[in-house]
Formats: sequence, C-alpha cells, structure tokens
Amino acid sequence: MLAGPIGAMVLPLTDDAPKVTKEILGHALELTIHHPTIGPKICKKWITVDTIIDAIRAAAVIDASMGMNARLLNILLSKIQKYQLINRFDGSNLSGFFRAKYSKQSYYIILPPGEQAEYPLFDKQWKEEVERVKSSISFRSLKSNDIPPVEHLLEQEKKGSSVQRQATYCINPQNTKSDIHERQQDSDHVSMPKNTKSDSHERQQDSDHVDMPRQQSVCGTYWDSPEAYKLFRPSQCDSNCLSAVERRIKLLQRSE
Repeated sequence: MLAGPIGAMVLPLTDDAPKVTKEILGHALELTIHHPTIGPKICKKWITVDTIIDAIRAAAVIDASMGMNARLLNILLSKIQKYQLINRFDGSNLSGFFRAKYSKQSYYIILPPGEQAEYPLFDKQWKEEVERVKSSISFRSLKSNDIPPVEHLLEQEKKGSSVQRQATYCINPQNTKSDIHERQQDSDHVSMPKNTKSDSHERQQDSDHVDMPRQQSVCGTYWDSPEAYKLFRPSQCDSNCLSAVERRIKLLQRSE
C-alpha cells in the first residue's frame, strides 16, 4: 500500500499483476507533477491523456508492470476526492487540474492549485497547439541541460523538499536484471560511482533491519535512480547524485 508523505511510496507486488488504484494514481500524479524535469513539461498547457501516462511512466513512480491506459486514468481521476470537480470551469475547481472532452477524447491542463483555466474553444488553432505540444514533449532523453538551475536546488535544499529526497522508483525483483540492463543502456553509458566501504556497510545494516517479503517492491531513493544519474552525472568522487549536486553548489558558492 502507500506509506509516508508525498514523495515516498512503496507499492506491493503480489503473485498477480499489480493493479493501479485511485490512491496509487493520485500519489503518482503528485510525484510526476513535482518531478524537477518532467513536471515543467506537462504543466500549464493542454495535453492529451496519453501524455500524462507517458510522464508517469518516465518518472518511474509506479511499478512498470502495472497496467495503465487512457480509460483507466480517466475513470480513476474522477474517483479521487481532490479531482472530483475536474470538469468544472466555474471557479469551484481549486485543484488546478482541469479536464475537457472533445470528440470522445479527454484533454487536461495542470495549473498551480487555486488557479483557473478557461474552457477551450476546440478550434483549429487550439487542436494544432495540442498536437504541437504532444510532438515536442519527449521523456526518453533527459539531457544534462535539463538540470534545474542552482537557485532551484538551493531553494529545495532549504525547504527540505520531500518530493526530491524521498521519491522512489520500484522494480519487480523477478525482472531486476533485465530492467537494470535496459536502464543502463538508456543512460547513454554514464559511469556509475563505485560504492565506498562506508556506503556498503550502511546498506548492509539497512538490509539486516528490514525483512521484506520476496514479492515486495525493491525501492531506492530518487537520488539513486537511473534518471538522477543521467541528470546529475556524478563523478567517481561522489557517493551518489545528491552529493554531486551539493559539491557543485559549494563550488559555485565559493566562486561568488
């Protein structure tokens, strides 16, 4: 089930294929919207339901084996209390999440909570803009120039952002080897820093105190995920991506 504040999620794996619930979807949406690189790509613009699904998968906040499609997402969103007024454009919807339907298709726009959206005209110009946004968004190649600015990182450090520090990605233990191999190929051959003795000792202590069932998810922090390595490219002297960011911030502060 779900555990912890927004930014921390553990999804159970059973013998049957895991199913997406409204709780899991709501939590996954929060993590995806607040993702440092994926969030800005999908917010403040009209997008298709398929774009939202692609963004959730790219953020790796739910198990990859969970079935997710447009029909299921549309149904579950309507059942989440926060998004029950998602179809209202009269000022009563304060979630920042709006849905409009046209020609049996659902379109969404994600705004900061409290902001209001205008109901689209569905004219030729609007449809062309939606298609342009859809074709321009890519979640498959997060390049180094997508790294958030230092000011943003400093602000997140001061606030102790639970979204960045505690976000987790989940891997099915039965598919761990193949999944890791695919993620390594997607990371453009970025070298991973070697674990220090202290890191190995801490990981061993953690494994001694946590007794998880064999079918349960194997989770790591966002800073240990392949996406983080791809974004922040830690060097051999860094223990993980977070230490790489902190080191660069210190270097920039010294140069001021």
